[in-house]
Amino acid sequence: MQCCDRCLRQGRGPSQSCALVNETRGAWQQPQASAFGAIIDSHAKAGDQKEVMRWMEEMTNAQLTPDTRCHNLVIDCLARNGDAAGALFWLQGMPKLQAEPDQLSYNTMLGAYARTSDWPRAPRWLDAMRHLGFGQTTAAWNAAMDACAKGSATELARRTFSEMQVSHVQPDVISYTSLINGLAKGASPAAHEAVQLLEEMVDSKLIPDVACCNAVLDSAARAGQTALVPQVFAKMELFGLTPDAISFNIAINSCAQQGLAEEAVSWLNKMKVCQLPPDLISFTALINSFAKRGDITQALRWNDEMTTCRLSADTVCHNAILGAVANSR
Repeated sequence: MQCCDRCLRQGRGPSQSCALVNETRGAWQQPQASAFGAIIDSHAKAGDQKEVMRWMEEMTNAQLTPDTRCHNLVIDCLARNGDAAGALFWLQGMPKLQAEPDQLSYNTMLGAYARTSDWPRAPRWLDAMRHLGFGQTTAAWNAAMDACAKGSATELARRTFSEMQVSHVQPDVISYTSLINGLAKGASPAAHEAVQLLEEMVDSKLIPDVACCNAVLDSAARAGQTALVPQVFAKMELFGLTPDAISFNIAINSCAQQGLAEEAVSWLNKMKVCQLPPDLISFTALINSFAKRGDITQALRWNDEMTTCRLSADTVCHNAILGAVANSR
């Protein structure tokens, strides 16, 4: 039985985990709670709500009481499937099932709100957590800010970040990234404020990661502040970070949308120098930029290069080229 539990904890897939438990039953041994927990964990990560519920019932039928971790896995599975109401119902019913919600239970509930259209509930849920003594962790505040960012609630994200600092909870890289994402997705993207936050991070002895810098790039692109893009790339180099495909695609798109096709080509060439192969997003932005100004020659040239890279043009590319042909007449 101990061997079975050990195998289950080694990250086996759901089907392998179930087979091991069934083998144990066939050998007239009673699977331990940890075995059931491993199976529930596997199905929860796969987002298989039906199987998670089935094995919770199997565990109960085996006269084993699911612990808080098992219940948290159910909440997480419901959250992954966008069922915030179901996650809340399960969390509130935990005490009746002899399991007390913990910090992770409440954090997972925050994540559920962030994943759905119920995001406005996240800050209120954080307030409730704080009254219960569960709201003073960086992860909890980050989840609330992430929900605000996904809901494009810029002011609420700012306010949540300020309250986090006032509450003496130290923001981390994820905190700043969530706030910057919120600034990017607002009605009026605050690109300069995003750059300032990047500098504030450094002053706070935090080293931004590529995802954080990409969020700043996205904010600049959405605000039409193309001139800020090279500055952010320079800061990435200063931080010892290597831009990824997302970084370059944001730069290419930013220039393309401002009608700066040649600058967009320059970023694509830099992308190649960094040994990052341009993808469909890269080429589509270039083709669209040249097409909008009626330059059918360049639009077709980049379409040919895209084909050479074994990429197939999508509907956006085809429509852009047709538009270029129409504009050139």
